[in-house]
This record gives sequence, structure tokens and C-alpha cells, in this order.
Amino acid sequence: MTVQNKYIEPSIVPFIESQFDVLYRENSPLFVQFLTSYYSWMEQEGGITNLSRGFLDLRDVDRTTQDFLVLLKQKYVNGLRLDTVSDTRQLVKHAKDLYRAKGTIRALDLFFRLLYDEVISVYYPKDDLLIPSDGTWVKPRYLELSLSLNNVLLEGKAIIGLTSGATAFVDSVTRRILGDRLADSAYISSIEGMFRTGEIIVPVDGFLSIEECPSIVGSLNNLIFDSSGSGSGYSVGDVFPINSPYGVLGLARVAEVVEQSGLINLNLNDGGYGYSNTATVYVSDSVINVSNVVVSNTYARDYFRAFSVISQPLAQYNFRNGTGTFSPGDTIRAWSNSTTISGNGTVLSTSYTNSTAGQLFVYTDSGSLNANQVLNVGNTKSANLSVLDGGYGDKTATGFVVGTANLVLFTDASAPFVAGETVIQRNVNFPTDGSIQGQGVVTVSGNSFVSLINHYGVFRAGPITGLISAAGANVVSVQVTAGIKLLNNSFVTLPGNKLTSPGVSGISTFQGSLITATFGISPALTHTEQVRICTDSLSTIANAPLAGPYGLAANATANVTTDLSTCLTFANVVIGSLSNVYTITTGTQFDAPPVVMVAENRTITNESFDLTIKFQGATTAFGVGEVLTQSATNARALVKTTNSSSLEVTNLRLNPNNGFVITSPSG
Repeated sequence: MTVQNKYIEPSIVPFIESQFDVLYRENSPLFVQFLTSYYSWMEQEGGITNLSRGFLDLRDVDRTTQDFLVLLKQKYVNGLRLDTVSDTRQLVKHAKDLYRAKGTIRALDLFFRLLYDEVISVYYPKDDLLIPSDGTWVKPRYLELSLSLNNVLLEGKAIIGLTSGATAFVDSVTRRILGDRLADSAYISSIEGMFRTGEIIVPVDGFLSIEECPSIVGSLNNLIFDSSGSGSGYSVGDVFPINSPYGVLGLARVAEVVEQSGLINLNLNDGGYGYSNTATVYVSDSVINVSNVVVSNTYARDYFRAFSVISQPLAQYNFRNGTGTFSPGDTIRAWSNSTTISGNGTVLSTSYTNSTAGQLFVYTDSGSLNANQVLNVGNTKSANLSVLDGGYGDKTATGFVVGTANLVLFTDASAPFVAGETVIQRNVNFPTDGSIQGQGVVTVSGNSFVSLINHYGVFRAGPITGLISAAGANVVSVQVTAGIKLLNNSFVTLPGNKLTSPGVSGISTFQGSLITATFGISPALTHTEQVRICTDSLSTIANAPLAGPYGLAANATANVTTDLSTCLTFANVVIGSLSNVYTITTGTQFDAPPVVMVAENRTITNESFDLTIKFQGATTAFGVGEVLTQSATNARALVKTTNSSSLEVTNLRLNPNNGFVITSPSG
């Protein structure tokens, strides 16, 4: 260490000799030299004299010795790992600054600079935390534009509407998917004026021609309601969301409401086959739910055949001299005399004019209730027929089935099916052939029931399976919704009422009515072919004697001895699939949607059903909607569903000779 204090001589060696007397210097020069050398040794680096004379300098960290530097480090920055002496001197010198700035960005920056010679940055999460009322509110304004590759060129440009004269500055242009379509939106600012839907917008600097410029297509500017209305339960002032395939998040306010009975429109799901453009549209005017349906025909394809008759035997019995009081639900017997029972029935409702006279509205279980007297079981109540008050009146309701709609299967346990999946039932009468006797699409699956639409076939007591969920349940009973075209009177829904139809038994639980709805079919058919069919109807000669004459147009005098081919009239008729069924009048005053059937009376008896075609060795996949043909028979069909081994198809040939046939195993 070199002493650098101005008050202390850096060395005392030069003064050693002068400290001796002349006697010593002359007689003992070796001793003087010895002491001079000794002090020179003491003043060497690290020597006692050197240290003592430089003590004040040892306090300076830049000039202190390594031994003292270790002690300073232990005192001021103990525990820090330093690579070099220069690092230690630098850190000790700035230790006070480091401690004073502890916890600050400056301290961290100093620490890393001193120790690692690195420049750092410090991130505080609080900088990105949301603070109430701290945001800058910006309400985006945009124009929805017609699709064009030129739209992006409008970014950073001032624009003007050619019709409105409104101006704005385009900040950005984005393209995104809304529903199933693309939409270009120009986000704008500095808006002056009001842009109009449909007008062309052009850049102010004119770098695009008018033909290259887009037009404004939205957003929401009008609503188109279905002719059936917009729903029910609205009040003036209600605000509700609007979503459609063209956009979402729209809002509308109800300005006016109108009360009316129900309206109905018809959408065609399947065009079928075998129709001419003069086919008849049948619209039910009564809708009934038939519970506990049992179909006795093992081979039945539906619960009710089209045009099958359904009836409800009802009667009105006006009486006098009554004893006791009849009540709904009472079982009665009609006595034509004191020993003969002519019929049995169930009281549906009663109306008394006094204690002994009134009217019974009854369901006829068997026989006839048109008798002199009726008594309840046990003979505790009786009534005599009153001819003066109108006597007996037959109020039986009859109609023919237009078709069936919704189907409800009641099961022995919770039905865990998935909405939208197809539920099937294998043929319970012929379990070995694996054929499907009932099929439908699930709308609701609940506790011990499942509701189906688009069903065909007949479900019976037995297991059912979901084709997507693979869930299963056992059918206990069936409820069918049927549409009826009334022939006379109306069905009633009083407790105890019943319906009868050939091969079907059940109980009616609901009735709806439709008064004015009418529908028509489009004359444009698809998948057409020309067939030769008989144009005569047996209904026109139903009252002719079996022996004839029958009065048929081709031979009015034909009888049992006439060749049948000479009696009937044939014509070439173009048939095909329906392209559209449209609403003529939407109808009012109904409680349930009607059931609608389009029938071609000249071909309906051909019963051309859908088919399942199983195949193998396909060179490519079949597609839904394509038409299949088979050259060997001129067969033709429309694919409805497909998988790797089978097709569900609509038969597009009326003549059974043009049906599909099995080919060789490799075909």
C-alpha cells in the first residue's frame, strides 16, 4: 500500500540515519545501516509500519488491501457472491445507495448491473388490473358492406355516401363469419351525417370507381314475420332479442300487439311418390289423442290406415219419472221390456230440469239405448224415455282418419334417449328376422315416456332402442295423435268417452278443431314417370246391384257376364314426387295443429312403400338425395339415409314389376 495522506510522510527510512549521533555514524556505520534496512523492511507492502502509517488510507475501499476488503465485504454486503475484486469494491462503495433504494426498480436495476452486468426491466401486474371507472368508453360505429375484395382498400380513407352525402373516416375493415355467411364491416369515426342502407360509399379521394365501390347492406333495418305471426304473450314496450342466419344480437321493441286465434302454415318434409298434379289435400278438422292403443293386425304398418273410419257411439236420452240421481260415470242398461236388455252404456254428462226429469248424454258400449227405460247397475236409479221431450237421439260422431302425427311411448322406466335421435323397435312378433316394425325421431325424453315425430310403423309392448345413445326401454302403452275429417257430429272429451275403429282400441283424451285452413299442391312434380291406371272409382257404383248394370262410363250396361276389361276406363297419367305444398288460407280457431294428407286416390291402393336396400361391394359411397336405378328391372329410388352396408330409399316406381331385385353376391 502506498501512503497517500498529505499529513503523513509516506516513508521514515530517509530519516533513520539522521536520528543517530555522529559518534554512531562514524564508529558504527553497520549498525546504522542495519536499522535503516529494518525499517525499509517494515515499510514493505503489508508491513507493520506500512500498515500503521497508511491506516487512514485503509478506509478508502478503492485503495484498501485485499485483507481489509474482505472485512468490508462482510460488514456491508455479506452473503453476496462476487466474482472479482473490482466487483466487490464497486458494490461496497454503493452499498448505501442499494439499501436506501431497496424494493424499487432502481435498486433492482443497480443490483443486476453490479452483480451480473445485465440491464433488466420490471413488470408490475397491477398495471394490467381493471379499475372501476378507469376505462375509456368507446362505442364502435361501423357500416356492414357488400362483400368485395376492394373493401380492405378503404382502410385509412375518408368516405362519403353517394345518396346521403354523409362522411366518415374508415379506421379498419374486418371480415368475419356471421351464422353461415361472410360479412365485411368498416369501423368508422369522425362521422358527419347519416348513412343509408343500400347506398354506395366511395372514397373521397376517388381512387376507386363507383363500379368498384361497395354498398351498405345492414345491419338490421327491417323484420319479416311469418304469416302465422310472431308468437304470444307479448306486451307493448317489451324488448326482445333477434337472431337469424343473417345476424345476431339484434334488439326490437314491441310497438303493437294483436290478439287472434291460432294460425297454421305447412312445410313439406318429404315429397313421397305416386302423386299427380291433381292430387287431393285432406285437412283434419278434429285432432284426437288415442291412449292405450292396441293394434290387433300383426302386419299393420300404421295405427290407422288412411280413410279408415273412426267413430264414437253417443246418444242423448231425454227422460221423465226418474228415480235417484244419475251421475257421470254411471253404467246403465236399456230395457226394451221387463225381461230384455237392448243395450249398455256409460253416462258422460247429465242435465236435470227438475228432480225427476232431464237429459242423459251417454256413450253406447253395446246394443242400443233407444229403449223405454234405463236403469243403473243395481237398479237403484231409473228413468223412462220421454217422447214429449225429444225422446232418444243418436249423436254418434264419425269421421275418417287423415293421418297420424305425434306418438308418445310410455315405458316401464326412465327413457334416457337423446333429442333428435331415431328410436326403433324390432318386430316383436317375428324377432328372428331382425326387421323394424316401428321407427321415429325423439323430440322429448322424460320420466317413463318418450315423444316421437316423423314416425312410421307400429310400436307394440316390447323393447325399443336409440340408434345414437344405444339406450333402451320397454314400451308399456302407446298414445297416438290422429287427425280426423268429420263426417257427422263432433267427438267429445268427457270422462268415460271412447272411440272405436277396426283393429284399434283406445280412449280419446284430447280434441282440437280447425275451421278455415286450406292447402294446395304445386303442379310441378319431380322424378316423374307416365303410368297407365284405371280412372274409375268403386264408390260411384257402390249402390249398384251385384248382377248389374253398373253404369260404368266405358260400358254403362255391363253386368256380371261382361268382360271386366271392357268396363273400365284407363288413362296415361304423369305421376311423381311433390315439390311443394303451400298454404292457401292459414286458418283460425284451432286448439292443435291439423293433420294434413295429400292423397292420389288413383294410386293409393298400390301402397308403394319406402325400401331398405342392403348391398355389398360398393366402389364408392352413395349420397343422400341421389337417385338409384337398376337396369335389370328399370327400378328407381331416392336415397334418404345411407351407411356402409344399407340404404333407406323412397321407391320411385309405381309398377311392382319395376321393383329392385337381388343380384349376385358380388353385385
